[in-house]
Amino acid sequence: MITIIARFKIKEGKIKLAKEKLSELANASKFDKGCVSYQLFEDVGDKKVLVFIESWNTIEEQTAHMDTPHIKIFNDIASDIILDEPTVTILKPI
Repeated sequence: MITIIARFKIKEGKIKLAKEKLSELANASKFDKGCVSYQLFEDVGDKKVLVFIESWNTIEEQTAHMDTPHIKIFNDIASDIILDEPTVTILKPI
């Protein structure tokens, strides 16, 4: 199993839209093959930072997830709401 932490800095004035679109993405992703968990969080210290924590059975299934229609739809609007490239950390249990 792998866990991914993806941290997004949201553009000023786009928080509501970002929460809506990232929630839609999380809800669709939960049905992808190999998805164990896919949750969206808000940083309590900085409301302009949203974080996905996702767990997958394998890295291959997570990689396949990146080619799904819901990821492609999000990627089309990401530059309108995301300030910088997300910070992504991939973890595995030890």
